[in-house]
Amino acid sequence: MYTYLMQKPDYISPARPYANAQQQRTAIGDALRSWVKSAMRRRKQNQMIAMLEALDDRMLDDIGVARDQIRAEVYRLDDRELNMRPVARTHRRAYRHDSQIQQAA
Repeated sequence: MYTYLMQKPDYISPARPYANAQQQRTAIGDALRSWVKSAMRRRKQNQMIAMLEALDDRMLDDIGVARDQIRAEVYRLDDRELNMRPVARTHRRAYRHDSQIQQAA
């Protein structure tokens, strides 16, 4: 008989009795990771929707999105696109930059 199998009357089981418990823990971990990932994705989507809804109609028109299409467009984005951050300078930096230009002139 193979060393990794134990033979009992009408029953053959693996020598590792906790293999099933390990598989259950892995399944629970996978389910938890999946739930956390979907919750984080939903949070990012909600943040993006709130950010876009805060824009005025002119800005949305410049982007090419109508106000009633915001949710559909955000739900269409993949994970990489949801991680995008604005590249515009903050107001404080822009003000500091403008004052430096005025001083140079």
